[in-house]
Amino acid sequence: MYSNLVEDVDFDLYRVLYIVMKNGNFSKAAEEMNTTQPAVSYKVKRLEEKLGVKLFVRNTRPLKLTSEAKIIMPYIENAVNGIETGIRRLEEFNKIEIGEIILGVPSHISIFLLTDKIKKFNKDYPKIKIKLVSKPTKELFEMLKNNELDLIIDSTPFDNMNNFIVKKISREKCVFACNKSQTQLLNKKYNLRLLNEQSIPIIVPSVSSSNTKELKKIYKKYQVEFKPLYEATTSEMIVEMVRQNIGIGYLFERMVEKYEFMKKIPLDNNLPYFDIYVITKDEELSKTCKCFLQYVIEVQ
Repeated sequence: MYSNLVEDVDFDLYRVLYIVMKNGNFSKAAEEMNTTQPAVSYKVKRLEEKLGVKLFVRNTRPLKLTSEAKIIMPYIENAVNGIETGIRRLEEFNKIEIGEIILGVPSHISIFLLTDKIKKFNKDYPKIKIKLVSKPTKELFEMLKNNELDLIIDSTPFDNMNNFIVKKISREKCVFACNKSQTQLLNKKYNLRLLNEQSIPIIVPSVSSSNTKELKKIYKKYQVEFKPLYEATTSEMIVEMVRQNIGIGYLFERMVEKYEFMKKIPLDNNLPYFDIYVITKDEELSKTCKCFLQYVIEVQ
């Protein structure tokens, strides 16, 4: 029975199952596929007959998967995403007038590195859709692995990079910055010890972030106590706190340069640099992605 099922795979039936699962009911799935609800129900029923199992608990809203369906669904999801990505890349391979780029990038990098470039790229290629996905690095790599992203742009350090293609595109410096109204912080050079002695608190990314871990090493190197008062989960939060004169923010230098109200604090100690990389799963990117990356690398 197993060999027969493998030899007689009807991709359309599995795709319908995936779309029903994603939408949670037959009606919404039918709308997405531009067909009728009975047609969707029929295909699900056909697949159930072929597999010899029930796939949905039908008297629930939204629909719930049966235990048998839960076994097979992750494989179906990966297959559908992989095939759709492959078809999309094939369609785009010889043209860049239309298409879509699905890009994984943390928000703090996209703000200073990508926004201007996306604007310029959109002006030149207005029909190409760009979808930005901002999640923790670990989740982005899992999405890339499952063909849900075309590429990732992220900073070091990374672990377990053996299964990916990695290309360095930038080297970025981190700085301390304050609201430009804090003139006492801008009129002379500081070191970390003197900065600690100021009455204005320091704001850093979350302690689990690579940026803050590297900063902590610098403090240890210079034998200065690391005692930030605030942690923020996003760079946007740090920027807003600096805007509100709450404290001194620890940010990428090029992000500071984008805001007129912020100024870099002169510092004797060297703060960390971070390399920015493009990470892909395959050597062969679509021409659309390659074209977009030319705009990104143009920054340097």
